Amino acid sequence: MGTNHLSSSDAIRQAKSLLGKRAAADAKRLLQDAITAAETELGSDAPELIELLCLFVESNRTERPWNVFPDDERKSLERALSLARTRHGDESPETMRVHEMLGVRLLAAKAFDEAAEHLALVARVKERIYGDGVIAAHALNGLADARLNLRQFADAHALYERSFEMAGGRGDDLMDFTINFGKARSLMGMGRHPEAVTVLEGAYDWFSKRFGKTSARELHAWLEAARKGLSDGVDDPT
Repeated sequence: MGTNHLSSSDAIRQAKSLLGKRAAADAKRLLQDAITAAETELGSDAPELIELLCLFVESNRTERPWNVFPDDERKSLERALSLARTRHGDESPETMRVHEMLGVRLLAAKAFDEAAEHLALVARVKERIYGDGVIAAHALNGLADARLNLRQFADAHALYERSFEMAGGRGDDLMDFTINFGKARSLMGMGRHPEAVTVLEGAYDWFSKRFGKTSARELHAWLEAARKGLSDGVDDPT
């Protein structure tokens, strides 16, 4: 599928449409051609490359395990970040978006220190810009996950608490569950297993009713570990 007749904006629209239809391989081919065309016609620092590179990374996600972050994807996002910072500024929405993509992918790949650096910046800027609310809460929750996996349990717990203060009980039950699951694990890491049990019981009750007890087996293992005073909230109890 060639893109010689497509502008960067048309290629971006078409790639998004293909990704929405789960045609990731077609989107990837289109984006590779569009990136080459943009570099040739507009230059290696063309701002259009920011979105093209981000979409290229997204097009790879269906072909690779979610917790794998290959060099080509990382280099694409790092290049997009550099372009966004130069074009839009260090704390622009465009730059924050790429920071968040990098943080999320690094977190999934267990590069927790690097993930925390990106996610801390995103959380700070979003909290300042948006104040209390779901957008900042989501960013804080991502940072909390990184701190938890770095075994910085007190910091993680404080972030989960702050995130829930912002977004808890606002109708997004899945987000409430996600925050509470992390909060419970941070309590386990601090040795506060009885408090973790209370949080996990509520989380397990909601999750098993929503998705079924079979899907909740891993969560039940965390609950049992908390009841027995086992696990530090990071090591998988299953």
